[in-house]
Amino acid sequence: MKNQPGFSFVELMMVVTLVAILATLALVTFNPLKQTQRAWDVKRIAELDKLKTVLEGFYADKDRFPVASEICFDSPSVSRVDLYGQTACSCHICGRSSTSPGFTPYLAQLPCDPQSPQKEYLYDYDCSSTSPIWYRTYDRLSLGNSPASLKLHCGVGCGPSPDFAYDYLVFSNTKPEGIFCSDYTKLWQKKDGSGSCNICKSPFGGDICNYGINNLFYQSTCTKKCNI
Repeated sequence: MKNQPGFSFVELMMVVTLVAILATLALVTFNPLKQTQRAWDVKRIAELDKLKTVLEGFYADKDRFPVASEICFDSPSVSRVDLYGQTACSCHICGRSSTSPGFTPYLAQLPCDPQSPQKEYLYDYDCSSTSPIWYRTYDRLSLGNSPASLKLHCGVGCGPSPDFAYDYLVFSNTKPEGIFCSDYTKLWQKKDGSGSCNICKSPFGGDICNYGINNLFYQSTCTKKCNI
């Protein structure tokens, strides 16, 4: 009786190896975690952009922006003086929280970060009086240095100092807090080819800063970047 045709052990191992390689390539190409993070960020940006429009409607009706008890699920922080000399307080927004206030007729439910409670939207607002005239709403994106962050000059962090822990926001008639290169025009630092940190804009050496990329630092050790 003749032997039936079939795979040899070597051929079988080659098939298994090829399948493993293809599966690895598919995982690297599609990267389900990265796709999930991208979906989270799309949701965050869309929700905060919508919230900006809603808050403009709130202001048009009431001639002020919301205070903490009207929009946040927790109590406001102790007031601080921000980088622009304004009195500011902050609290967190999540419509799914049991302690979140209602926000009708403006929204059926306030937005909530898709990774809540690990991440929450931060509402930073004017608390110099009971009628806030400005606000900033920050969030933390999962994928850093996104085009949305860079467009807002938050690629290396913005938000309440000293942490500057956020990288996307919507805001009214004020500016985001952050370490901005424009605030340090005489102190910009840049690493040279050997990795040394030097002032790149000086009256002696001329201007060697590359303004097209986000590689400027605001201190002499070149460890903390500033936002262009």
